[in-house]
Amino acid sequence: MRLQPMTPLDADPRALREEDFPRQGSRWDQLQFVLRYAILAPSNRNTQPWSFTLGRDQISIHAESLRWQPVSDPQQRELRISIGCVLENLLIALQHFGFGHHVTLCPGTRDASILVQVAVLDRGVTLPDRPSSLFGAIVRRRTHHGRYRARAIGASALRRLQQCNVDADLRLLLTQDAAIKRAAYELMLTGEALGLADAKYREELAECIAAGNFGAPWLLSVAQQFALAHLGARLGDPRGGRKSLQSSPVFGLISGSNGTGDAQIRAGQLLERLYLTATLQGLSLQPVSQLLEFERVKAGFSRLFRAGGVPIIPFRLGYADASGRLTPRRRLGEVMR
Repeated sequence: MRLQPMTPLDADPRALREEDFPRQGSRWDQLQFVLRYAILAPSNRNTQPWSFTLGRDQISIHAESLRWQPVSDPQQRELRISIGCVLENLLIALQHFGFGHHVTLCPGTRDASILVQVAVLDRGVTLPDRPSSLFGAIVRRRTHHGRYRARAIGASALRRLQQCNVDADLRLLLTQDAAIKRAAYELMLTGEALGLADAKYREELAECIAAGNFGAPWLLSVAQQFALAHLGARLGDPRGGRKSLQSSPVFGLISGSNGTGDAQIRAGQLLERLYLTATLQGLSLQPVSQLLEFERVKAGFSRLFRAGGVPIIPFRLGYADASGRLTPRRRLGEVMR
């Protein structure tokens, strides 16, 4: 009996080869293939809070409310950032395979779950903020949660990262200032403590661990879930050790002139470009969400950067001894409506 070939809908999300793009296939087949690159984007707690509606000339990106983290992300800032990351991967992949695009953010459709609509055009163009080299970094990108080496990042690498921002309404700060890093580190510890003291926060994170979002083995996931929900402790600390931020040579911040939903989506796009550009330079990146999860910590953090607008995404940057762990991905069939 001859086995049927695996379709993009049920294929291993990480088993991607550029040469398998169905150049002679239908537009539908081609866009399904492109979406497999989109779903490799990072997301808050690896919740992957997105789904897609696919038409011949349009892709709609939906926010999945059941994957929203309402305790740690009550204003859906992290959710929209995650949508921005998946959108950026989608646009990079469309460009690579010869498609153009026109993006509408927060289109106000009858379906309120649609946060982005992408019109797919027949002719693509390479944009300066999306150099062709970014495409190859999509499958290599990782989030490193451990310590970083005490190795300075050169000026040329920092310039390349700064060039990722072409949005006049966003500001990208990359600093090696020890005082700023120390202050951010102290605020992060406060955020950690507030989270562990909040039973609902612990329960929410425990559910993510139990679902395998962080890729831990099943038995360890159960142990982590129990410790978080009942003891207020973290086994293995899936989001990184408390001294991780302090070990990073560079602290980064994406801020906006405002904190609207579309600004958060665009900040997510910038974050993903930074992730991919860092990957190409052998650098690792990790968002530091604890700095904005609690109003008390957020207020203190905002005072550090009073002239920088509204903080949207703090992160750390540096060289790591090992690449980040691969986290599970939902198959394309699971995210198609």
